[in-house]
Amino acid sequence: MSEVKVNKISPRSGTDVTLGDASDTFTIPASATLDVNGTLDLAGSTMTGFTIPSGQTLTVASGGTITNSGTATGFVAVKVGEFNYIVDTSSGTQAITGVGFQPIALWIFASADRSITPPPVFGASDGTTHGNVSSVHPTADHIWDANTTNLIDIETSAGNTATAVLTSFDADGFTLTWTKTGSPPTSTIIINYWAVK
Repeated sequence: MSEVKVNKISPRSGTDVTLGDASDTFTIPASATLDVNGTLDLAGSTMTGFTIPSGQTLTVASGGTITNSGTATGFVAVKVGEFNYIVDTSSGTQAITGVGFQPIALWIFASADRSITPPPVFGASDGTTHGNVSSVHPTADHIWDANTTNLIDIETSAGNTATAVLTSFDADGFTLTWTKTGSPPTSTIIINYWAVK
């Protein structure tokens, strides 16, 4: 028998009906419609080629999430956070975690808390190209400096600096590599960041 025509399929016992066996494929032809008025449970399944038609809306209920596997495009996630750094720390790396995803771009604003030194700096990186605009007023009054070498440039006085480059975007954040030059003071800077994917 190659075709079964019925108006309704019901379980003979219990409440479950199984269609076919593992590895079987059921095809809904073009122009046919699968009308689900109840709950469509896709737990444990894999969907391919899923498209939301024009004019339709996919709603994620409160508490639900849509997760990017890391290779999908068209997803946007944003994390705003803050961390500290002491500018006279020896050269080395600083790992920032808790972002919740692997970023693809990063913007930062760094400055001392209620102090004129270390001076403020704005920076950005896409993992390949770094850049920042920083105030160097402790060295040269009211002068700002722009470069495309570092993500962060902190110059507390001539020859005394702490600079950082973005080493990597990680699964739950990012890693900076800091370089100390000269003898910057023991000052703490607050670094606010905006990470996106």
